[in-house]
Amino acid sequence: MKLILPFIISFNIALALGSEILYLMPVATKSHRNVFDPLIFELAKRNHHITIVSPYASPNFEPHQNVREIRLAYNIDSQMFTQDLFSNFETRSLISGFLPLKYVLAPCCESYLQNPQVKQILKQRKHFDLVIVSNVYNDCALATAPLFGSIIIMQSATSLIPWTYSSIPQPPSFIPLNVISMQSKMNLIQRLNNAVSWIVVQIIMRYDYGSYIQGTIEKNLAENPILSEAEKKVSLILTNADPVLTSPRPSVPTIQDVGGMQCKKAKPVPKELEEFIQTAGNDGFIMFSLGSFAQSKSMPKTLVKDLLQAFSRLKQNVIWKYEEELEDLPSNVKISKWLPQRDLLGHPKIRIFITHGGMLSLQESIYNAVPLVAIPLFAEQPGNAARVVEIGIGIKLDFQNISGISMYEAINRVLDDKSYVVNMKKYSAIFNDFIENQVDKAAYWVEYVIRHKGAGHLQTGKEELNFFQYFLLDVIVFILCISYIFAYVLAKIVQLIVRKKNRK
Repeated sequence: MKLILPFIISFNIALALGSEILYLMPVATKSHRNVFDPLIFELAKRNHHITIVSPYASPNFEPHQNVREIRLAYNIDSQMFTQDLFSNFETRSLISGFLPLKYVLAPCCESYLQNPQVKQILKQRKHFDLVIVSNVYNDCALATAPLFGSIIIMQSATSLIPWTYSSIPQPPSFIPLNVISMQSKMNLIQRLNNAVSWIVVQIIMRYDYGSYIQGTIEKNLAENPILSEAEKKVSLILTNADPVLTSPRPSVPTIQDVGGMQCKKAKPVPKELEEFIQTAGNDGFIMFSLGSFAQSKSMPKTLVKDLLQAFSRLKQNVIWKYEEELEDLPSNVKISKWLPQRDLLGHPKIRIFITHGGMLSLQESIYNAVPLVAIPLFAEQPGNAARVVEIGIGIKLDFQNISGISMYEAINRVLDDKSYVVNMKKYSAIFNDFIENQVDKAAYWVEYVIRHKGAGHLQTGKEELNFFQYFLLDVIVFILCISYIFAYVLAKIVQLIVRKKNRK
């Protein structure tokens, strides 16, 4: 007992003082903060000290004494990105979508590495008890994470990124690549497409994009941290996956799904919006938003005009997140540069959500049981929209074929076909059926990894295997060689027997 008592006292003192945690998200959108902030706030409440490196300050809670923000000067120009996206949508492919990423994201890496406060932390060689890295296109931050601390966690704003180095087997035979429009039940041609796409993305992200980002790091940092080595040091991955939008797949203890942390009960909407909603009576309203990054104002003006004409024919009011003023709006259409999305989705008179299909928007829709019209644009949105169609909670429209007529027909189909409401209520019940609060679950696993010094006992043998070993290619080659030798020897024996018989 005398030997145990000092340990208990020291452990409780450490717990009371909290841990020093560094949050790295140099590449992020405003919506990503909606995923990370609930966990950050919970950890701060538990007396941990958080330093956040991000281009965006938190919009979700007041400054906390345990939270320090390092604001980066550069982030991706969302308006320029969206204009390029819409103007080249018809010719856009998987390869053309991924190859330019290195040029788009390298400046984010440079802004992060050249930030005076980040450089000061590196110079002081400050050691953090834990480093949490955003999993979405933050390879630059992941590579440098070991310079700040020996324990690393990745947190994803979506489900598991396909090219993430992890112990989870992701066979393309039944796990659809989330950056293409593919459902989980695939025929031969679809499985071929899924497998080829998976290989292409792996090659681009690991050998083209990864090499370019590695070169950017070497140019801006005296140390030479290696991305592939940092990947092997990740103790845990927290994903924003959930049992509805993420199709069933294998898992391991080092992957914890905590999807929907940002979902909350709706608050009353602003008075101006409420008054507009009430003018439609029992017909209710439809919300239209392309998220926090893509901008509706960059859509072709002819398409905007067609959509407004289609909306004017509806009985429902339409609330559209549109980033600039529009003239001659129909009386049943209201535009705003910003919308309280979570509160509008929880409003009793909402009928449909027209969305870009981002993970957060879909989760908030399912949380509130609001049927969908999904218009996927980029990243994981095509896969999300395919899942929406697969489980029957909404309709997908392809942006390159969208028109006022197709939008009007899609809206009326969802309104008239009650199966969408029935299915959405079913999956909303599944989505909300958790054994524990997702924020508490995420905080538990963060503290678990800290308590157990990286939780090495959870790691599988995958970390020590190369590509050929992981896919058993060495075993297959060995078996083929043995089979060939056996067949060769057997053939020679048969030849000898035949020759002896012929001589007789």
